[in-house]
Amino acid sequence: MALIDELLELERGFWAASGSAAYYDTHMADDGLCVLSFGHLDKEATKAGLASADPWTSFDFNDIQVHVLGDTAATISYRADADRDGQPYRAMVTSVYSRATGAWQMVVHQQTELAGI
Repeated sequence: MALIDELLELERGFWAASGSAAYYDTHMADDGLCVLSFGHLDKEATKAGLASADPWTSFDFNDIQVHVLGDTAATISYRADADRDGQPYRAMVTSVYSRATGAWQMVVHQQTELAGI
């Protein structure tokens, strides 16, 4: 499987798993960090926030770019067009992945919400 396909599969899994801490347990590094409009969240705070979040009704990724940072690191960036209970959401997203343990794990995930929706 090509790197872009592997990372897209993981990203789609995170979006589809909103509300499911189990996916984050497996695919987010223990020292992982989410950077969102309201602050920085470590892995445990991210999982706690999922408990009160409604799942995404739909999501799509566009303008996808992958950058290899070495044998064990890569980034994926894209524009996310999503919807949650009739509320549209559009953001530029970047995730950094590490394969230090043999499997890709998200180390940093950052979203910048786009205005004008």
